[in-house]
Amino acid sequence: MEFRRFEISAFRCFKDSVVIDNIGDGITLIVGDNEEGKSTVLAALQTVLFEKHSVGGAVAAAMLPFGSKVRPEITLDFDHDGVRYRLYKAFCQKPEASLEAESGNRWSG
Repeated sequence: MEFRRFEISAFRCFKDSVVIDNIGDGITLIVGDNEEGKSTVLAALQTVLFEKHSVGGAVAAAMLPFGSKVRPEITLDFDHDGVRYRLYKAFCQKPEASLEAESGNRWSG
């Protein structure tokens, strides 16, 4: 599996949308000063891959930017066995999850 594009919106310290694009093969480094969101990027990646979209309670509350009641959304584009996929998850209000292949096949729920 190769990651290609990653978008985070309204997740922890990111109130606005953050896009990491044009991820190539090989090693990708995330570099920045303290408190710029490097750990949040990794937490969002872990969340989109392993957390159920319908999660609630303290886990869901920890995703929200401080003082906000928004809908955290994370999108991950990746290649697997030569096929491009898009994984999308939204949490808290109106939780949603979908996986779409470049062929047009779509799975949700």
